[in-house]
Amino acid sequence: MGDGEEIEKKPTAAREALARNLMVLIQPHLDMGMSLKQAQLMIEKATGVSYKTVERMLNPNAPTGPSLESIDLVAGFFRLQAWQLLRQPSHKPPLLAGYERQAQEGSVRTPGKTKKVRKRTL
Repeated sequence: MGDGEEIEKKPTAAREALARNLMVLIQPHLDMGMSLKQAQLMIEKATGVSYKTVERMLNPNAPTGPSLESIDLVAGFFRLQAWQLLRQPSHKPPLLAGYERQAQEGSVRTPGKTKKVRKRTL
């Protein structure tokens, strides 16, 4: 390896679980028409965790990972605890399934209010 070459970091199981679980939680907001960047900025505004940190949470291959404190703050936004975001799902994590159920019923949490989700049909 020469100077300036970065070693590709293999993601850990915890970082893969975090990325997957956080995307599951963000998906209802994307389904409402938000862009991924808007969703990340919404989380930043509500938690104080920077947009870039949220972006790293969604990328298990990022050179650096988020702190446990940041994970805990983001989990709190979704009314979860940090360990729930780091949990490897067997099929579908029951704790995240509850949040998905809220989205299917038509309400997901946004800062300060609840929004109705319009269901799409094919």
